[in-house]
Amino acid sequence: MLCGLALISTLSGFLPQDTMKSAIFGSTSPSDFWGRKWNLVIHNVLKRGVFKPVRRYYPKHVASAAAFLASGIFHEWILSGIFTVYKGYNLDKCTPKSCHDPIYGNTLAFFLWNGTLIVLEHTCSHLFVFQWAKRTLPIPIISMMVVSCALPVAHWMTYNYIASDFFQNGEFGFPMILRQA
Repeated sequence: MLCGLALISTLSGFLPQDTMKSAIFGSTSPSDFWGRKWNLVIHNVLKRGVFKPVRRYYPKHVASAAAFLASGIFHEWILSGIFTVYKGYNLDKCTPKSCHDPIYGNTLAFFLWNGTLIVLEHTCSHLFVFQWAKRTLPIPIISMMVVSCALPVAHWMTYNYIASDFFQNGEFGFPMILRQA
């Protein structure tokens, strides 16, 4: 199948776009993580559709915050769609996990937190301690520090998916490798 896709893309002149670029182990700052490494397709949409239009009238930190707000709202909308559709198709086999009623607002809060980190980065990156760390520490250590900024609130983003067994039942959309019993 992959050979067929490669042939079709070669003949048509279209090439696949990387969507992730070693975000977890290669990021040097929160803005590098979100802006150059993580989910580049959505990043490009938000950059063209939110960041640049807002940036024409407001400072960079306001445009960044607006992009993260839009991303949070977009992810909340996706969340409502996933659980409404999934629940609608499984009413005859409802269990507490398969018919999970999502908690709204957590995903938005997760993106607002990360937007706040970006604004803080823009405000504080010139400080000596951050400049020293960037020059001195290896990139994997810096990456772990960057990821650690979001880790304390990561459950805000993932709770509904884990509580609903979405990853167990959503493999049609997210192929995963699972341990065999």
